[in-house]
Amino acid sequence: MRRWAVLPARLDSRRLPAKVLADLDGRTMLEHVWRRVERAECFDRIVVATDSERVAEVARAFGAEVVLTGPAESGTARVAQVVRDADVRVVNVQADQPLLEPAHLVALVEGMREGEVATLVAPGAGDPANPARVKVEIDPRGLATSFTRRWSGAARSWWVHAGVYGFAPGMLALCLEASAPRAGEDLEQLAWMEGGIRIRAIRVAHVAPSVDTPADLAFVRDRLRRAPEET
Repeated sequence: MRRWAVLPARLDSRRLPAKVLADLDGRTMLEHVWRRVERAECFDRIVVATDSERVAEVARAFGAEVVLTGPAESGTARVAQVVRDADVRVVNVQADQPLLEPAHLVALVEGMREGEVATLVAPGAGDPANPARVKVEIDPRGLATSFTRRWSGAARSWWVHAGVYGFAPGMLALCLEASAPRAGEDLEQLAWMEGGIRIRAIRVAHVAPSVDTPADLAFVRDRLRRAPEET
């Protein structure tokens, strides 16, 4: 079974415009993510999917394969424009996680099962009330039972969602057919679950921080400056 990684890269991101092209250490955030995916050495094909000629030009310059897409309402929809009817296992890698661990992608690929979606989760750290930290509940079978940005305070420990998805063949199309996300949560995986799709939680040690704000960007730049071996 072929394995693809697709990096949906939108230029006009809402919270931090053009963040995928942000300079971190002389290289863009997109290049950092692409190189970490490449280092996982578990994919037959790695594609940057974008509707921006500017992003495409930058990606081709560092050696990435690029597929130009049409407009898309979500990263998942953009990935689907690349995969279409291909009989592959595909991983949707967010292009705003420049500290993503290659080993976590390997764990996701190895944990994928037929007829399911897989996603990464890790033990929660920091403030669970932060709505940017999506909380996950997991049943004894390792399947996610809920995703939420809210925090009830009832549980002493919690799992945080990493936002990286693996789709078994045929599952990507089923996810796109599901209903819209619930009002107030803006989480597409809730719609998938409501449509009867099972989401397997692949546990890893920690979640790579995503870059959504200028403060996040400053944190990642400082992290790479202090630990250049991570590049």
